[in-house]
Amino acid sequence: MIKTFSFIILFCFCTNTGFSQTRPDSNTVASGIYERINKTMTDFKLDTSICPSDKIKSKILELRNLRGEFNINEVVRFKIEEDRTKNEVSKEEINKLSEFFNSGKGKRWLDNAVIWIYRRHFTYKELKQLVKFYKTSGGRKMSTEYPLIIVESLKTAELLKDIYISQGAR
Repeated sequence: MIKTFSFIILFCFCTNTGFSQTRPDSNTVASGIYERINKTMTDFKLDTSICPSDKIKSKILELRNLRGEFNINEVVRFKIEEDRTKNEVSKEEINKLSEFFNSGKGKRWLDNAVIWIYRRHFTYKELKQLVKFYKTSGGRKMSTEYPLIIVESLKTAELLKDIYISQGAR
């Protein structure tokens, strides 16, 4: 499961920062992003408490729906199924984990935690803007294609790493 959560963190990082284009000052920006990530991971406090049922929560749920099928819940399900095929964890444990994240406390806790995360990062006005974008044809296409773009990009990096290693790391 450690690999699962490493992938999830990487996927979430990519999906949250991947919309930007390379800029001339990208080294400075990248440095700032890494500093923010390190600070976030150091300071992170898990909050799985129930969020207020207000307009912000409503907008977050709408946005998560519009963002498409491959949200964090789907990433977790994907990784559990991947772990299932590796047979490194007992079938019973994988089934319990799957139940936990698909319909048990894990699903509720993850959903609540993600809503709190969105609340910390976006204002209501920004959420409205994002919802508006994801309702456009470009936004709908982004939500459909972006997970594939990320996976293909990760595979590209993996293949390039293999080429680098096979050439004697020159």
